[in-house]
Amino acid sequence: MTMTLWAMFRKEWKLLFRDWGQVLVLFVMPIMFIVVMGTAMKDLLTVDSGTTPLPVLNLDRGDRGQQLVDLLREDSTLEVLLVETAEDRAGVEEQIRNGKLEYALIIPADFSDRLEEGEGVTLHLVSDPGAPAQRLLPARSAASGRLEQLKTVVALRREVRLLVDRAVDRTVREAVAQAVDQTLAEVREQVLPALPPPVREQVAERLSGIQPAPVAAEVEPQEEELTVPPQEGQVEVAFPPGMAPEKAPDTYQTNVPGYTITFMFFIAASIATSVLAERDGGTLRRVLCAPVRHGDVLVSKVVPYYVINLLQAGLIFGLARLVFGMSLGDQPWVLAVISAALALASTGMGLILASLVRTQGQVNGVVPLVSLTMAALGGCLVPLQLMPRTMQTLSLFTPHGWALRAYQDVLVRGYGLQEVTTAVAVLAAFGVAAVAIGIRLFRTV
Repeated sequence: MTMTLWAMFRKEWKLLFRDWGQVLVLFVMPIMFIVVMGTAMKDLLTVDSGTTPLPVLNLDRGDRGQQLVDLLREDSTLEVLLVETAEDRAGVEEQIRNGKLEYALIIPADFSDRLEEGEGVTLHLVSDPGAPAQRLLPARSAASGRLEQLKTVVALRREVRLLVDRAVDRTVREAVAQAVDQTLAEVREQVLPALPPPVREQVAERLSGIQPAPVAAEVEPQEEELTVPPQEGQVEVAFPPGMAPEKAPDTYQTNVPGYTITFMFFIAASIATSVLAERDGGTLRRVLCAPVRHGDVLVSKVVPYYVINLLQAGLIFGLARLVFGMSLGDQPWVLAVISAALALASTGMGLILASLVRTQGQVNGVVPLVSLTMAALGGCLVPLQLMPRTMQTLSLFTPHGWALRAYQDVLVRGYGLQEVTTAVAVLAAFGVAAVAIGIRLFRTV
């Protein structure tokens, strides 16, 4: 009984490890997810990385701008980065358009003057529409708080200055009144007795008419409540010209493209399953033995799945628009161009994987492993802007990364075909190369 049970255990182990696709699903895929997702999210979830980067361009002609920068640096939640590669707001906007900056706080040239005059002050946080809210909102909130703190300090100083000016004015008045009284007393006591009687009487009569008004009576009518005019100020988010969407991007515009790309590459499982079924049934060998070119066989298999990919993308974006009201950008037709290039890339990848796998277990293991790993590297599972710089660079080695950038350029930044031409070209080139490699591998099937 024991030997029989042991033999059955050995049989199951052999069956399990005979199909390396199952091993991939059970062991390799969890490890890959831990490595890729852990690296992608380490800056987001690490406690020590609780600071929000805040690039600042100080254009102020006075001292208040630097004081605001110093206050921002005192904030433990911020990492203030002075923008030294731009001389004005236009330079910052150009860097945002080029992807060198996500956002930057602009301190205007008249900042000090407006604060001193008690006028309203507005700071602009110029931002890429696709900048993650996890960084943009804390940066705006911290900047608003420090601006309010500086406004309060300036207002108090102005009020103190007014009080000092009033006190000095009253002191001067009192000193003048005392000097006049003292002079009149000296005239009465020392000058009048020395004058001839007729002159003395005339001078005394004139002096009797000179009675300086009490200081309080002179000052009191001018006393008024000392109030500092309220200083309106705020931090507004602004977009560079040419990047401003019709309305602020919503969560669907940010997430739908990533999920669309991820699931479009799962078409590889369908292609591989179809090829595997025909191979196991002998249909594929008979077709290849027929007087037809291998390319025709492949085209007959790829084209239907290419069309399915296009329908899949159209369905996802259509439902997002109709059900959730997601904006499709200023030029929705550009999404179709991107989807066409992406569908070519995904079906090409599917053809390669279909040529490599030999069992259904391998299909179930290889396709999810490759698809999800590339999706994670491409920024489809974690917002690309929140990933470390190294991961953002690695995303450009995947079609997912290029497709995601192209979709978000249209949906979030309001771009058109001209701005996404490079991404479309890369996707198309990847698709053509993948199909060519798949054809070559297919000959060995």
